[in-house]
Amino acid sequence: MSSETQIVRSIKLDAAAVQSASDALQGIEGVDAVEQATPQKLRVTYDVTKTGWGALCEQLKSVGAYTQGGMLARWRDGWRDFEEQNMRDNLHHLPACCSKPPIGAGRK
Repeated sequence: MSSETQIVRSIKLDAAAVQSASDALQGIEGVDAVEQATPQKLRVTYDVTKTGWGALCEQLKSVGAYTQGGMLARWRDGWRDFEEQNMRDNLHHLPACCSKPPIGAGRK
């Protein structure tokens, strides 16, 4: 996996739900690593071309580990989705070369 498609997220959870959340996330395609960073945090490494933050949240909600639902959590989730979409879009971007003029330039 290349580093341009890889994201590392830290997810703060209830200490009792960390093990069940870790097991649930390891079953998702595209998740490369799930590590316990602190007693209440998981560090998840995943490939944005295979999975996304929304899929991770749904899996965490299904085991009762992700209970954040306030305005700040919704904003953070939206920002994470936006960031992932930018990464996916940048993979398909063809950069312009600055050393040659565009086709048809200079003709009159």
